[in-house]
Amino acid sequence: MSTAQITWLLWLFISYLVTPVIFIARHRHSPYAYHLRRWNTVQTLDMCLAGAIALYSTGLFVSPPRNPISTTLGITLHICGLCGTLWAISHLGPHWRLGHDDNDASTTIVTTGPYRLVNHPIYLCMGLSFVAQTILDGAHWSAIALVVVLIVFWIIQGRAERARWSHRTHQPN
Repeated sequence: MSTAQITWLLWLFISYLVTPVIFIARHRHSPYAYHLRRWNTVQTLDMCLAGAIALYSTGLFVSPPRNPISTTLGITLHICGLCGTLWAISHLGPHWRLGHDDNDASTTIVTTGPYRLVNHPIYLCMGLSFVAQTILDGAHWSAIALVVVLIVFWIIQGRAERARWSHRTHQPN
């Protein structure tokens, strides 16, 4: 198994299995905010990102391994991305959600920790991990495409979140 495959599996495992399980054990509710009956553009975008992750994952494991640009830099950026994500989630506490639900009144805006420095630290840290993956995967087009999809996701989702919070806190965008 290549370094790119190992780091990607670890990222997926920590991001989509370990973190939600710890969240559920700690806060006694699910972090998932999807409601199939009230589907919106942002949830469609979430599913596009999930699809891009799934397609990249499939390609990574069915293609022959590619030569990394820099294993040390790739692993370092992956570690920074994961640690930053966990730091951001820890500051969100019970208000962290996977997905976007405009009707969820149980969340509040968080401005501590990484949120005092950056509006969307989880997306930034995902970006670090995706760039790390691109480096470990030899700058393959599929890894670059994953970074591009995340940037589009970050812009649109970030705007939707800012609009939601400005509406709930009555502040201008």
